[in-house]
Amino acid sequence: MDESGPAPVRGRILVIDDDLVFGRWAAQLLRAEGRFETRYVTDAATGLENLDDGPWDLVLTDLEMPGMNGLELLDRIGQLEPDLPVAIITGHATVDRAVTAFRKSAAEFIQKPISATDFMIAVQGLVQRGRETRAADREIVLAVGAHPDDVEIGAAGTLLAHKSAGDSVAILALTGGRPPGAQVRRARGAQHAAGIIGARLVLGELDDADIAEREPTIGVIEDVIARIRPTVLYTHSIHDVHQAHRNTHQAVIVAARQVGRLYCFQSATPTVDFRPTHFSVIDSHVSRKLAAVDAFADEPPHDDYLQPDLVVSTARYWSRFCGGSLAEPFEAVRDRAPVRVPAGTGSPGTGLPGTGLPGTGAIIQGIPADRSAPGPGEPGPGGQRHRRAARGRGTAAQRGAATARRADRLGGADAHPAGVCHHRAAAPRDPGPGPGRGQAGRVHRDRRGHRTGPGHPGEPGRAAHPSAAERGQPRHRAA
Repeated sequence: MDESGPAPVRGRILVIDDDLVFGRWAAQLLRAEGRFETRYVTDAATGLENLDDGPWDLVLTDLEMPGMNGLELLDRIGQLEPDLPVAIITGHATVDRAVTAFRKSAAEFIQKPISATDFMIAVQGLVQRGRETRAADREIVLAVGAHPDDVEIGAAGTLLAHKSAGDSVAILALTGGRPPGAQVRRARGAQHAAGIIGARLVLGELDDADIAEREPTIGVIEDVIARIRPTVLYTHSIHDVHQAHRNTHQAVIVAARQVGRLYCFQSATPTVDFRPTHFSVIDSHVSRKLAAVDAFADEPPHDDYLQPDLVVSTARYWSRFCGGSLAEPFEAVRDRAPVRVPAGTGSPGTGLPGTGLPGTGAIIQGIPADRSAPGPGEPGPGGQRHRRAARGRGTAAQRGAATARRADRLGGADAHPAGVCHHRAAAPRDPGPGPGRGQAGRVHRDRRGHRTGPGHPGEPGRAAHPSAAERGQPRHRAA
């Protein structure tokens, strides 16, 4: 790897100060000495507009400015970018102002004038601490698809949710697909879609026929995982009609054996065995997902699975298993640690199931307990049977007492409770000439409907069941 050329940029800093002398001095020093990419503006309103051009590593703002002052700006930045460190700079420092700034979560209170050395030490320390704080909460996400458009169809909304939470997102497409002449167009579409998501794109060079569940597919995925070091990985489900999708799944299972959280998305060709257990609410990201999918719409043939109404209706169907109106489904292969729940993201009214915290906006939610299949004791198809199974049969003494009570209600000790298969014996009868209207051809039954005669018509001479007393057993026994 050629590492010659200009030194790498250490970070990005936004300077907001109406003092032109200090502002220009600080911006020049940060660029030259600290090798920071620096943008300098003179008022708070313009500074807020520049926040959209982030991410930023640090904001340096003056305390006293016309219009919005530094403390008011600090509040606004805290609402928009809660993890972004902000340092207050002033030439009129007082204890009260310093206390107020720290109460509003200012990262540092810097007093002017200040030497270049002290200024650079303070800035570098703030940038480093801010990065460490964000890295502790940030996920590194990798989505692996066999072809361009696979990841966008199955997980673009979830990747957008990760990106809005400040996570790092990358997409690996193993091949450009078929026919070979279309690979350039599909690569162009993949780059456009990755730009919409805000993801880093890695395009593999495998041919479609070379995607196997072993090498070279495993090696390609392992190389990307070694470089990116993902904490969360999304890929195809094994429950898929497309062979390349299934092979990608198997290769990822091997290559990502050290990744703690591995989820499988629904592609355009799932089988009926696709059974998701985790869901991502994408209400606020569906429009950009449609734009990412639409990046491939101009490629022939025009596949139905790229149609916006199908994408939306599929997400609408899966939302019934979680909060929100639109969702993406995932099968969980590994879920060793809970996915971070960033505050203020997701759809209103959603939350992590089981926490009772509405509006926390979990990126990946497990299936809620009230939407799962009925367990023992819960009504469902054949729900009465579930309840009986939950009650259990009790001890032998309890069953015996219940049997005796039922027998008393039915008319005494000789009556058979329902469900007990003992038949009362009857005196043997001459079977006679066979079936007919005479006494010999009748089938005799006791009051409970049990057969007591010789047998079915046409089966003369069949012996009756022996009585309980003849077998030496109690006359009544629980089922």
